[in-house]
Order: sequence, then structure tokens, then C-alpha cells
Amino acid sequence: MNFDLRKNQKKTLIFAISAAICFIFLAAINVFAVNNQIKTTESFIIGSDVQISTATNAAVNLYIGDNLAGITNPVKSVYFIISGIYTDTGAGGTLEFKINDNPSSSKIFTLPTAGTTPTPFEIIYKDDSNTINSTSAGSYAYTLNIIPTNITISSLSGKMEETQSLFPV
Repeated sequence: MNFDLRKNQKKTLIFAISAAICFIFLAAINVFAVNNQIKTTESFIIGSDVQISTATNAAVNLYIGDNLAGITNPVKSVYFIISGIYTDTGAGGTLEFKINDNPSSSKIFTLPTAGTTPTPFEIIYKDDSNTINSTSAGSYAYTLNIIPTNITISSLSGKMEETQSLFPV
């Protein structure tokens, strides 16, 4: 049997380089995971068994127990998931959301015409205005304004999902 040492040296070198790349990659993932921890909380904010056809408010209570010192803009995103069943006047309608009556947080969603047929809906509203942007640990109270126009909502339900950074990035 004849062995060519040059071939084995190449294979050994390729293996060593591959192992080194894998080690560097795994180390980088570990550093990223330690320095960029993210936490998401989910909170139920409203549930109504009465029909709603005028503006209503949902109390939004946010508790942050983590130390946010040294983190710039720790709240990364806030989403509200609102669902229910609606009917309208036959001409369609809209559903507007605001936080703390802040006009810059206003978003209006147009719903398809449903008439008297009960029609389910689910809307995801994101706080792009950063109205909810707590910068330290504590309890915070906000109000989600829900403003239906030309619709009646039954079985209104909503939750908030808030994501924050736990360590400086």
C-alpha cells in the first residue's frame, strides 16, 4: 500500500481550517446572544361582551422589572392585536387606534363592507410613534383609544405585545 503524504496533509489542513471557522462562528453567536438579549411581554388589555359603536378606551399597564440603565431606546416595538366581530351600516366603516389621544400615534383601518352579516376581524396596530417608550424599570399606564366609525363591534378583545432590549448593544 502506498500513501501520499501530500494528500493527507491537504486533508488535515482543510479539516483544521474548517474547525477554526466553526469555532469562530460559534464564539460570535455566543457573544451576540449575551450582549443582545431581547424580552417580549404579552398583556391582555381589553375584553368586552357588549356592543361598541362609539369611542372606547383600553387601559394599558406596562410593568418593566428589568434594569434598563445604559440602554438607549430600550422598547424596541409595541404591537396591539385587536379582534372582534363587526357589522356596519352598509357603507363600510373604519377603526382608528391612538395611544393617549396622541394624534401622531393615530392609524385608521378601513374594514370591508359587511352590512348586517356579522364579520370577524383581526387588526395588528403598531406604535410607530414611540409613544410607549419607557426608559427605566417601573410601572407605566397608557390608554389605547379605539374609535369605530360606521361599525358596531361585538366580542371586542385585545392584547399588547411589547419587546425590549435588556443589555446595551
